[in-house]
Amino acid sequence: MKSPATQRVWPQWFLLWLALLLRVYHLDTQSIWFDEAARLLMARGSLSEVWTNAGGDTLPPFYHLLLYVWQQLGWQDFWVRLPSVWCGILLVAVVFRLAASLFDKRTGYFAALFAAFFPYLIYHSQQANLYSMLALLAGLQILFFYKAINHNRLGAWIGYGIFALLGWYTHYFAAFVTLALHIYWLWVERRYLLRLFVVDGIVVLLFLPQAARFLLGMQAVSDGFWLTKPMILIPLMTLYRYTLSYSLPGGVIPFAMFVTIGWLFLGMLVLIYAIRQKRQYYTPVLLLLLLIFVPIGVVWIISQWVPLYLDRSLLVTIPAYLVLLARFVTIAPRRSPVFFVTIVVLLLAGYSLWDYYSEAYAQSGYRQTAVFVASQLQPGDVVVHTGNGSYIPFLLYLPPQDHYLLAGDPKPLHPSQLYEIAGGRLVTPEELSDYQRIWLIVALDHSVDYQKEVAAEFEDHYMRLSEKRIQGLVVRLYQAKE
Repeated sequence: MKSPATQRVWPQWFLLWLALLLRVYHLDTQSIWFDEAARLLMARGSLSEVWTNAGGDTLPPFYHLLLYVWQQLGWQDFWVRLPSVWCGILLVAVVFRLAASLFDKRTGYFAALFAAFFPYLIYHSQQANLYSMLALLAGLQILFFYKAINHNRLGAWIGYGIFALLGWYTHYFAAFVTLALHIYWLWVERRYLLRLFVVDGIVVLLFLPQAARFLLGMQAVSDGFWLTKPMILIPLMTLYRYTLSYSLPGGVIPFAMFVTIGWLFLGMLVLIYAIRQKRQYYTPVLLLLLLIFVPIGVVWIISQWVPLYLDRSLLVTIPAYLVLLARFVTIAPRRSPVFFVTIVVLLLAGYSLWDYYSEAYAQSGYRQTAVFVASQLQPGDVVVHTGNGSYIPFLLYLPPQDHYLLAGDPKPLHPSQLYEIAGGRLVTPEELSDYQRIWLIVALDHSVDYQKEVAAEFEDHYMRLSEKRIQGLVVRLYQAKE
């Protein structure tokens, strides 16, 4: 017979194991794609290059510093994605503690279930990128802040300061979580001013070395970032993606959006009714709403002038969003529409996960293509790319010798400093005249017209020997004409 203690903790362990299994399943099935490759290449420079973002990135360096250390132990696709896996698992535990602190353990179990099962979080937990860590640090910052202002313990204040600082050094949008917490403090608490002032002062002081690079990054974004001005309804699309991700088939998406928005609407109605009945629900719900809509609202407003709005960058809101959804479920009557719509949402999330794990949602096959080319290379061959969308991942799988990027891309995905760290370089078509056989890699992921034009020029100037298509990439072997 199970002891009461075991009965209390087994649901938490079950959800953690569920999160682990869903995140390691097919972890290295898909190859590293260019966004992941950019992070990994930046982390392969010297420690000073990583700290100063010599790879030309516009974000703070903390995640790249972690990858710098992690890659000393291995470079395999499975291995470099493991930090994101662990962050995703820890997020499940953090949202449980946050929901239990704000409300009760039953709310915590549902919040943890959503954190473990929602496909958008699984997707980012399987990427060698910073967003899974960003969500975790946001959750830890919120949890320790709430404990600090309610219990005034030194450890909680220190924890809040540490995770706020690490969040800022991971992504600048983590500062919007700090902003939302301070709005809540001004609105509701207004206690422990001295301790809050001291912790905030230390965080700002320790962030000052990054401030100059922040201004340079903002300048780079305003000079030509690829994002566009967001539409007025884009926040609803963001919440839909947080719930059901990208991977549902196109025909299901309208129904899924209708279900998600209906779920949010019904949940808010139930919550408003509950607040009117019991005022003690008011302050934690206010905190959650501020943590969701302050970052989204501020970024949306700024993006009307400088486009910055990107769903994954706003994952700082996901801990609060999961807890709010969990509260919808636990506060609603068991036979209410909220309960049945929750079941439909979970079924749709499972469908989305099924599609994500299947070949239907496969990224471009950079690893598979690199393996094929490596198996066919002969001494004296050269490999060239029409765009750096394929060149950057290939630098992880092929050595940089006789492996180049063609110059001339009007809108490269990443600056040249990035692949220079890995020993890559640009070449002009004239520099290829010494090679008898040229492997041309075409990935039409950006600058499509330019890449098609380059591919057409190769058709005119060289004799094509073969062509192979591998998961969205075109590989052509050319030989110099007599």
